Amino acid sequence: MKAHFLFCSLILFTAVVPAQPIDRIDPLLREKLNGMKDDEIAQMIIVLADQVDVNAMRRAFDAVHATKHERHYQAVTALQEKAAVTQGSLLGYLAGQRAFGRVESFESKWIVNMIFARASKGTILEMSTRSDIDRVTLMVRWCWMHLLMNRQPPRILALPRQT
Repeated sequence: MKAHFLFCSLILFTAVVPAQPIDRIDPLLREKLNGMKDDEIAQMIIVLADQVDVNAMRRAFDAVHATKHERHYQAVTALQEKAAVTQGSLLGYLAGQRAFGRVESFESKWIVNMIFARASKGTILEMSTRSDIDRVTLMVRWCWMHLLMNRQPPRILALPRQT
């Protein structure tokens, strides 16, 4: 009886206490947003939650001894298809916000399933609550210089390594 009461209490507690929202905004972008007005524009990278599992793909290629050509074709196709299937809703949202002047521009990318965008603080905050987004990071020029010089993304762009 006591165990039943504790179990029911736990269920009731989890149903009544609201879940904490997930903070998908990178600390660098959050710092910039804190000093901005709601209608000011920031340049950002929106990384979608659904990504191609490239490590699993690599293992599958190795298992069948795929040629370079087969690996390239299948990897590029999978990455482009993932972006095409998962970005539509977010691209539609950004287009709608652009019609209201809250988004200046946006560009779809597929090598990493992400979108580059220039949007208002209010739009960024609203968008960061979407479940299809993994994180929103500040777009800074040194990211690309770092990538070119070190052949690996800076920490703020690095995707978690899947094992």
